[in-house]
Amino acid sequence: MWCQSVAKKHTLQGQILSFKLGIFESIPDSFLKNLQEVVETVDLVGKEVYLIENEVDEMDGVLIKSTIRVNEDFLNVYKNLRVVIRAGTGLDNIDLDLLARRGVRLISAPAANAESTAEFVLLQILCLTRNMFQAIESVRSRNFNRDVLMGVDLQTQTIGIIGFGNVGQILARKLNLFGVNVLCSDHDLSKREVAEKCGATFYEQLGDLLELSDVISLNASLNEFSRDLLGPGEFAQMKRGVKIVNSARASLINNRALLEALESGIVASCAVDVLDPEPPFYNPLEMTQYAHTLLDHPAVFVTPHIGASTEQAQNKIGREIVAALTAYLGKQSK
Repeated sequence: MWCQSVAKKHTLQGQILSFKLGIFESIPDSFLKNLQEVVETVDLVGKEVYLIENEVDEMDGVLIKSTIRVNEDFLNVYKNLRVVIRAGTGLDNIDLDLLARRGVRLISAPAANAESTAEFVLLQILCLTRNMFQAIESVRSRNFNRDVLMGVDLQTQTIGIIGFGNVGQILARKLNLFGVNVLCSDHDLSKREVAEKCGATFYEQLGDLLELSDVISLNASLNEFSRDLLGPGEFAQMKRGVKIVNSARASLINNRALLEALESGIVASCAVDVLDPEPPFYNPLEMTQYAHTLLDHPAVFVTPHIGASTEQAQNKIGREIVAALTAYLGKQSK
């Protein structure tokens, strides 16, 4: 066999169900166990999507996170899919129009990890404003010179949030507790009222936010309009010494423009939890060596997309996904 599967006869309201779900990306054991109470699961973690030859036609659904791209090539291989499950937030790796045209149901948990991600963004901001990343590396090098690690009080900072969805709103509320001057901008102008309730000042023009912010956090979704949202022109509008946090999607920032802004001193430091591609393999075919233009820059601090990696967030995602899948199967059985 090319993979392991857990095959059972599943029942829903007394009816025997037949549904095979391919798991392409790792999920917690508790999540997997709950899925296996509802459907048959097939372990495809680490398998090359387009090299799988057996049982493809029998796959009724697939579960992915942010790495696998569900596009025309993918659906041409998995021709009989009824469901695509996105275990997490962000749908930029899924062709939604294509799913709709082919009648494939999308199940996701768009807000389940928002609290955990907002906490992580707050951690990134604190680490940048207090030079925590540099301090850790300094001590590892047996250098205890505190004078070069002077930080700033968070309450003295103006922090701009780009993208005011679930994560952005929670982040704004948390920053208010520190006495921060919070700004926000979103393409959806109706978010102005939401911003007021969250204690943030809404800016219709992104440039106004960029000019005023000491720290900028990207929390926008990735689409055709937001790709390279921060490019050369946007960096030119920023304060000198600004700090950048990106835990949303890597392609929101033009990498070349970011590197130039770092070298010129416009950007003092940057914390990113997302890269493109992920993982950043130097040679995707060999998958043995990591390489990315940001990995070795001394003022860029990269984490491996762990913003939503808490037990609570993953358990909540699992509960919402299983509930939605169960409801879908219940409707199909009628």
